[in-house]
Parts: sequence; structure tokens; C-alpha cells
Amino acid sequence: MDPAPAVYAALDALGISYERHEHPAVFTAADASQFWDPIPGVQCKNLFLRNKKGDRHYLVVVEIGKRVDLKDLVRTVADDRLSFGSAERLMAELGLTPGSVSPFGLINDAEASCFVVQRCVVRQTLAPSDIVRCIDDAIVVVIAGHVREKTAQRDVRI
Repeated sequence: MDPAPAVYAALDALGISYERHEHPAVFTAADASQFWDPIPGVQCKNLFLRNKKGDRHYLVVVEIGKRVDLKDLVRTVADDRLSFGSAERLMAELGLTPGSVSPFGLINDAEASCFVVQRCVVRQTLAPSDIVRCIDDAIVVVIAGHVREKTAQRDVRI
């Protein structure tokens, strides 16, 4: 099922402006970077994590060039050991497949059970934006701060 129509409908309903940039299918942030480079904005990667017990899930948004230290993140979110969630868990929690992890998956999280950890700093540019992948063959650019405003109730304070 193509997730794009639901994403665009939700963005429209929330009043979030966006631009869509199509490209050949890619499955990692590194592969997608060749398509991101010409687009102004902060390039972010998105990680889907779970705690040791599997009863809490985290969507971590971080600048593309940054490493995520999971031991440090455990202390930040005050949880036990974190690891990457499986493809099955990702589909069950956010309705996404590997390669398409993004904040737009929160649209499918009706119970608001996935916490958002944002470590992506928006730079001052002429047209500030965040770059967010929602499917593996497109980049969606949203105006800086709009997604954060709409997900503020799920944020982990950092």
C-alpha cells in the first residue's frame, strides 16, 4: 500500500506546507544523500528504536551526519537498553517498512505510544526546512518546526 496519499492528506489537514521531490527508490540515508544535497534544509535520518522489554518505542530524528550513542540515549530517555525495532514491530507501531522511517509514521500511531526524540537542529537559511523521507522513492520537505509543533506532546525533553 502506498503511504503517500495518507501522508499528504494528513499534512494538508494539519496545515503543514510541504514539497515532494521524487527519486529512484533508496533504502538508506547514505543512498538518499545524493538526492538530498541539492535541496536546502537540514537533512535528517530517522531511527525506530525499542526498549529492552519491548513495551516502549522511540522515533529518533537526528541530523544525517550525527551518530546516535544508544547508551547516552538510554540515559536521556531514562529507559533500559535500547535497540532497533524489527520490521514487524515497525509495521505494527507506525505502519512503516524499513527504509521509510519518518515522523510521518506517527499518523498511523493512533494510540500515541511512540515517543519522539528530536536531535535535529534547524539552521538559519533563506527558506528553513527539514528534509524528511516518508517513502523510499521520495523526499518530503516540510517547513521547519511544523512537524515538531504537531508532535510536541510525544517529545522527550533533551
